[in-house]
Amino acid sequence: ALTSWLIDQQVPADGLDLSTVTDARWQSRLVLPLLLGTPLPPLDRVSAAWLGGLQDWGHRDAPIDLSAAAFPVWAGVGDLDELAPAETVRPWLPPGAEFVRFGYLHLDAHPYTHRDLLAGSHPAAVLARALAARLR
Repeated sequence: ALTSWLIDQQVPADGLDLSTVTDARWQSRLVLPLLLGTPLPPLDRVSAAWLGGLQDWGHRDAPIDLSAAAFPVWAGVGDLDELAPAETVRPWLPPGAEFVRFGYLHLDAHPYTHRDLLAGSHPAAVLARALAARLR
């Protein structure tokens, strides 16, 4: 229901500064903590083009199919990822994509939610190492 509400919101022509909408509410609950967890990470402006792309994707109600991508793909998933569980991500990746699972099933001492993947230092370090190896 929250996703449906979000994709129907008006996208400002000059993008959206997330730090100015920290009091946005959906069904009397603050929206950003629902999406990003608490405490909120540093918030910045996002472009109208990016938001419009997200709206288009949301209206299609289908995963993004990267199976025929002609570029390298790295996918990091968490065992508690509520937005993109591993089982729903892997079939849409191209052959040879680097697929990394974080959390208990990967022998991490910490379970990973979607927010943890975006804000955690360990997933960022693993991605940085993969990028450094790719650029060598």
